[in-house]
Parts: sequence; structure tokens; C-alpha cells
Amino acid sequence: TLLHCAARSGYLEVVKGLVNLGMDVNAINRLGETPLLAASRAGHYEISRFLMEAGARADKTSIFGEGPIHF
Repeated sequence: TLLHCAARSGYLEVVKGLVNLGMDVNAINRLGETPLLAASRAGHYEISRFLMEAGARADKTSIFGEGPIHF
């Protein structure tokens, strides 16, 4: 999703805007990744923190069994 792309790319203000527009912080892409996992994998910890404060679940894992805590 657009939220995954913004989170992965490090665009905090875009992530905030998308969440404020109502995008699902727990949306899953075709690999089972959430925006939180995408941000964590890319090392964007401010975005990860924002997503968790917005309700993102840290217990979700990808189809490969990876979760945000792995990064």
C-alpha cells in the first residue's frame, strides 16, 4: 500500500498524513508485511514508534515469520 511505501522510504510526515486520513496501520501486503515491519526493516525507528502509537501491532509477522522485533 501507499502506507507501506512511505514507511519503508522514511517519509514520516507522509505516514502521519496517511494515518490521519484513516489508512489501516495494520494493513498487510502480498508478503504479509505491515507498514510497521516495513519501517523497522528499513531502520526508520521514528516511523515505527509513530505507527505503534497509532495502534500498529508488533506481533504481526510476514509470510516468512519475520516481525518488527527481528530488526
